[in-house]
Amino acid sequence: MTGYGKFAAGAMAAAYVPAMTVRGAISGAVAGASTLGKIGAGIGWCVGKPISKVVSLTCKLVNKAYGDESKINAKKHADRTVKIFQTAGALLSIAGLVDLMTAGLSLPVKVISCAPLPVIGAAINTARAVKGKASFKTVYKELTQYGVSPTAKENLFGPFYKNLFSDISHGNAAGQHHTQRLEESADQYDQQRLNLEKKYAAQHFDLDEQKSQLSGSTSVSVSSESVSISSELELLDQVGSGKKSEPQHVAIQMDPEEESTSTEFFSMSVAS
Repeated sequence: MTGYGKFAAGAMAAAYVPAMTVRGAISGAVAGASTLGKIGAGIGWCVGKPISKVVSLTCKLVNKAYGDESKINAKKHADRTVKIFQTAGALLSIAGLVDLMTAGLSLPVKVISCAPLPVIGAAINTARAVKGKASFKTVYKELTQYGVSPTAKENLFGPFYKNLFSDISHGNAAGQHHTQRLEESADQYDQQRLNLEKKYAAQHFDLDEQKSQLSGSTSVSVSSESVSISSELELLDQVGSGKKSEPQHVAIQMDPEEESTSTEFFSMSVAS
C-alpha cells in the first residue's frame, strides 16, 4: 500500500481542518433543525401514512391490471410518500417556529439568531481536527502510509450526529435504530483501518525480509572470500618459510697456485 508524499499528504491534511469546521457548522444547524422539526415531522407522518396506503393500493391494482408487463414496487412508493410528508412537515415547522420565536425582527436578525448552534458545532469540530484522536496529525500519518484516511472519511462523511432527517431517510421513527447505525458505521471504518494496517505491515515485513536475505548472502560471500584469501596467504607463508629453512651449499675452490698442496674442494653449509 503506497501512500502520498509528504507535500501532498500535508496539503490534504491541512485542508481537513477547514472541512471539519464546515462539517461542524452543518451538523450544528441540522441538530438545531431536528429539535424544531420533530413536531412537524410527526404531523407529516400522520398525514402521509394514510396517503401511502392509497398509493400502495393503486400500485397493486396497476400490477394486477397489466400482469407481468409492469411490476411496480408498492412498498417502495408507499415508504417514499411517508418520507416526503415527514420532510415537508419538518421544514414547515422549522420555518414557522423560527418566525414565531423571532417575531417583529428583521430577516437579517432572524438569520443571526439561528447562528449559535452552527457556531458551536464548528468550534467543536475545529478543536477535534486540531488536537485529539481525530486530528490532522492522524490524517497525515494515514495518508503518508496508506494513501487513504479512514479517520477523515469517518469524521467528514460518517453519520455522527443524531438528527431527524437521517432517521427519516432511513425510514425510521425519530431516534429509532440511530445508535445501531452509528455503531455499524464505526465498525466499518475500524475494519477498513485494520485492513490497511495489515497490508502496510505485510509490505514492510517483506521488504525487511528481502533486505536481511541480501545482507546474509553478502556476508557469506565476503566470509568465503576472506577464508580463501587467508588460506592463500598461509600457503605462501609456508612456501616462503620452507625455502628459508633449506640449507644453502656454497662451493669454495682453492686458488690455482695452491692446487699443488691441496686439490680438495670444501663444502660449506650455511643456514640463513
